[in-house]
Amino acid sequence: MATLLGRAGRLMALMDTLSQMAREKILIVDDEPLNLELLERELAARDYTVESARNGEEALEKVDSFAPDLVLLDYMMPGMSGLEVLKELRRRGHGPPVVMITAYGTIERLAEATKEGAYDLITKPFDADHLRIVIEKALERQKAPSGAEAKS
Repeated sequence: MATLLGRAGRLMALMDTLSQMAREKILIVDDEPLNLELLERELAARDYTVESARNGEEALEKVDSFAPDLVLLDYMMPGMSGLEVLKELRRRGHGPPVVMITAYGTIERLAEATKEGAYDLITKPFDADHLRIVIEKALERQKAPSGAEAKS
């Protein structure tokens, strides 16, 4: 009986580990602690594995160590801006989709961000359902075979 319980425990631990590995990873980059906390809670509740960074330099380090499937990146931050982080990610050949977030959403910012390779730009304060849809579509597109577009 003890052997059976031991095996069951190991099996449950293995299943938990596999579940963790299967979850998509999202890196949130924002210099505002309240935004980080809000986004972390929202995404963790949706079963994403979440890491956060408070500035551009920390974001670049975490991209290397965490290997996110998607990056939520604040457009305006002190020091290295979100746009500069995006450019550096692309220069380094990192390919996760990047969704820019900003309190100052303009057509010019959207055009500039997408020109540099951002998937989309969301304005603050953001609607949780809209954020969820954008993240899901960006992740679908990332998973789609090269040259194929994910269905909208």
